[in-house]
Amino acid sequence: MTAWLTIREVERFEKVSRQEVYNRLEPGDLNPLISKPRDDGKPGKLILARSMTPAAQERWRLDILQRASEEAAPPALAGQCGLFEATEVDRKIGALSVAGSERDLVFRRFRIIEPLFNHEWKARGYTSKRAFREALAKANQTSTRKIERWEERWRRRENPIDLLDIPPGPERGSVTILDADMRAHLIDCYRIKKLKPGQCYTSLVRYLERKQLSAGCNVHHHYVIPSRPTVSRYLKSLSPIDHAARQGPDALKAALPHIKRTYRDIHSLDRVETDECRCNFFCYKTDQKSVRKRFWLLTFYDERSMFPLVWKLVEGDKYEKRHGIKEEDEIELLERLVREFGVPRALVSDRGRFRGGTFGGNDRFKEADGILDRFGITHDMPREKNPRGSRLERFHRFLADQSRTIPGWIGANTTEREMAPGDAQVELHDQWIAGKLPQTPLLSTEKALLKINEWMEQWRAHESQGTDMDGFSPRAVFEHNIAVGGLRKASEEEIDRNTAEHRELTVREGGFVQFHRTWYDNPQLVNYQGECLEVTRSRHDHEKICVLVSDKPRLIIVAARTRLTGAKNKAQLAAEMEWRTRMRKRIGATVEPMDYDPGSELSPIQPEVPKAAPPAAENEISSMEWQMEGNHHQRHVEAWDFADLET
Repeated sequence: MTAWLTIREVERFEKVSRQEVYNRLEPGDLNPLISKPRDDGKPGKLILARSMTPAAQERWRLDILQRASEEAAPPALAGQCGLFEATEVDRKIGALSVAGSERDLVFRRFRIIEPLFNHEWKARGYTSKRAFREALAKANQTSTRKIERWEERWRRRENPIDLLDIPPGPERGSVTILDADMRAHLIDCYRIKKLKPGQCYTSLVRYLERKQLSAGCNVHHHYVIPSRPTVSRYLKSLSPIDHAARQGPDALKAALPHIKRTYRDIHSLDRVETDECRCNFFCYKTDQKSVRKRFWLLTFYDERSMFPLVWKLVEGDKYEKRHGIKEEDEIELLERLVREFGVPRALVSDRGRFRGGTFGGNDRFKEADGILDRFGITHDMPREKNPRGSRLERFHRFLADQSRTIPGWIGANTTEREMAPGDAQVELHDQWIAGKLPQTPLLSTEKALLKINEWMEQWRAHESQGTDMDGFSPRAVFEHNIAVGGLRKASEEEIDRNTAEHRELTVREGGFVQFHRTWYDNPQLVNYQGECLEVTRSRHDHEKICVLVSDKPRLIIVAARTRLTGAKNKAQLAAEMEWRTRMRKRIGATVEPMDYDPGSELSPIQPEVPKAAPPAAENEISSMEWQMEGNHHQRHVEAWDFADLET
């Protein structure tokens, strides 16, 4: 039966003030009290006895047993207070000189094994006692062996102390009972501060000593410091929810599966998921018809609105570590996302995509100089450890179902592949390549991408019944949940600057820099020969690079692409650079640049020009030094390139 106590009684059993009792009636307290209005019409409330702390409940039980023994009327008293009749076992357990937490443990264990002594398993419909014992173990989240051990100990001498796992040794004395204030402090240290048991005990001792030495503390406010084993046992006896709260939000959600997940706290592009899925159909490359395989579909997906943003078919190989998806494909898709929709706040991916020093986005790297860092995008892991719980995986399931309608489908597993026509159609495609058939049943990557685009539009416009979608389409939810101020757009210059390639390269002799087998030069780089400088190159323009000088942070040297040969010959390279410098000084703006192939023995054919007078001296170079004889130069130039001469 349910027992209700007055405020004064709860104050006496909890050993707290009246104001503290009213504070615990408010929601959000660690040990909330359940209350209801009084039935007799008097002002105040009645508090449920079972909502008190275990220590207060133990004092309440002992008080009932003492009153029952003094008045010699336990049945009448039990009926008056709404309690169960105190049995001999209850009196034995209540008389144990152990801590309150251990006394509660004895009560719980005895209630578990009590049905095993009166053949209650037959009344509950179990075929055997062992089956009933297994059901008890599963219901109480323990093992069958423990229940057997408790039952055996009780049958031996019916002593409640045997239900405790007491190590062999001398009998222990009484242990200090942790009051509500101590429990609240320990829970705060364990759940919020995430301290270790030893650190929790040290923090509790300092807290009690500080309270004891505070102003206004009297003799009857003496705080008995508990022992360290008592604190350790209390922390171990916490509920699974307390342990899950210590591990983080994901573990707490797993411990509380009844809590419904919500997406109303995020806006569009706040969290963008990305992942790849293997297409369940064969298709061939448009430019290489002999290459027929299953491609990968790389997708960006808005988590709030279930709206597919951008996608791309990429080539991959299942034997490669990253599925053969190139980093350039990921960067290109990220550029499309920023260009078409805007800059997302967070990018969510697994351990395969958009990770590493190139992208950055987290605290793992010492310098925040990745592509995501330059855009201001944070990189997160999925909010759920189960991949099937992701909204993007549900969307991939829709694409897998739509793939059944196109040729080349091979199924989603081995059983479906035996019944699917994909492998037979691949053989027909090979015959078409050999010229034995007039056409192929497979689709090209271009046509397959058109099909995927149709599926994307179908998904964007369908009425969704997902969580917090309210029956609207993903497109409508995406447009409705845009944050105040709109989406942050990025200009083309910003996109090009943030996605540029960054390298630490050494300036070669003569002012040359080699970037991915391409040579760049600038006369100003001669002063920095042998130094390792930061070099930046756009991913879309390989005709120039930007070199950041270390001693002058504001100085950026732009080096143009050059086609000089013999770069490994230092003496020849120095002579060429000296000749180029002299030519720039002498020629100026009088000579137009012309093409020259340094790899050939003869210069290119040029139109006839009138012959000029010979130079005054052999070591002087004139602007008309070369003269045409037929279709060839009079003087052969070996290594310099006239295409880079400044006008």
